[in-house]
Amino acid sequence: MRKTLFFLFLGAMILIVNTLMAAELYWSGEYRFRTTYNNSYVNDYEQSLRTSKPINWADMRIRLNTEAQFSDYITMTTQFELKNIVFGSSSLGGGMGTDGRHNLVTRHAYLTADLNALPVVVKIGLMKFLDQAHGLIIDDDAAGMVLSPKQLKELSLGLIVWYDYWDNPQESNNDTNIYFAQFTKEWQDQMISIGSFYEYDRYRRYDATPTDDGSPTYEFYGYLSGCKSFGGLKLDLAMIYNKGHDWRDRQHSGYAISFKPKFTFKRFTLESIILYLSAEDDSDVYVEDEEQGLDYSRKYVDIDYYVAISPYYENGLELFGLGINDHANVEEIMLYIDLGFYGQINYVGKLSYEFNDNISTWFTAGFISRMAEKYIGDDENGDPEFLRQGIATEYDLGISVDLANNLNWKLVGVYAIPNEDYFARNNKEYYAFSTALTYKF
Repeated sequence: MRKTLFFLFLGAMILIVNTLMAAELYWSGEYRFRTTYNNSYVNDYEQSLRTSKPINWADMRIRLNTEAQFSDYITMTTQFELKNIVFGSSSLGGGMGTDGRHNLVTRHAYLTADLNALPVVVKIGLMKFLDQAHGLIIDDDAAGMVLSPKQLKELSLGLIVWYDYWDNPQESNNDTNIYFAQFTKEWQDQMISIGSFYEYDRYRRYDATPTDDGSPTYEFYGYLSGCKSFGGLKLDLAMIYNKGHDWRDRQHSGYAISFKPKFTFKRFTLESIILYLSAEDDSDVYVEDEEQGLDYSRKYVDIDYYVAISPYYENGLELFGLGINDHANVEEIMLYIDLGFYGQINYVGKLSYEFNDNISTWFTAGFISRMAEKYIGDDENGDPEFLRQGIATEYDLGISVDLANNLNWKLVGVYAIPNEDYFARNNKEYYAFSTALTYKF
């Protein structure tokens, strides 16, 4: 039996090697090393009260992209990643022995087929799915399929298969499918895109029975986006409408607007990033009962808020955005886009200056806030307690240096003042210094 398995394995390896040798193989990748030092800011209230010492850490990741072209009609694309390995962390691969688990992941693995017999180009497998609305709907890797008509290459039709496995065994057959269509036309210095996404979840209630699957849920998104350049001025706008129905038979609707104007004059660049996600105050949606008073368990009944599928929105800020240390800061902004409910508004301004082709610097100032107050429970007197709308004000100063071809180094300093009702309720000011060394090959 062992000999049989050995020869089967050997035959499979020979077949794979021969196949790859017959293909044209292209590869590229990225190495990134990052460090940060901060004054113990954490995005958790209880932990922030226990943590008082400065925090510093370093991590790295490596991405390897391959593209194997077997013929004029078939191409296989993959991307493997050694995930963020935190120096000194045993569980994250940087401890003694460097044998941490869950470091190597497959991000992309898909086949592209451009067959003469088909009127469409087919992509199927694990790949990146990106809306053309500033990433406010979805910008993530997933399993699915994309069809692009050969006679209308600006159009893409797709399916994303997304299974949800919950703790309840009765819900093990849940599945969420996302269907989408996008039409994007680019010419000269302008672009326009229109599209829609439809997320359908055959949800089972927690008290489901073998004959009762509960209520299906859905989220619909329709968007219109475009950009246009007028000399040194570029205007970039995305508008999204969202309507949904959850498993508790509650409905909602909302919208998002993202506006990113940019003006370039000689070596100066002035940018503005404005984001608006709709929402209503919790206090507007509580149901009042004559005997029970306000019923906080029934909030979000037919109310307005915007919620995304899996967004990745860049608002230009380091801490309350997706900066150098995005994996550490991603919850700060994405939490409110992903879950909706409380909405969000961002006002960010950024001024950049290029000393030469290799060195540039920038200064960023921004304010981020909820659109609605957040109910967090009752106070000691039994009265409802809300978090106020403001989240934080942030200032960043950074420098970027190209040390060599494809080798870049960045240094960013951050100073932020969280609102006293934000996670760190002691209203502690935050500062940090972060660096990133990136080599692309």
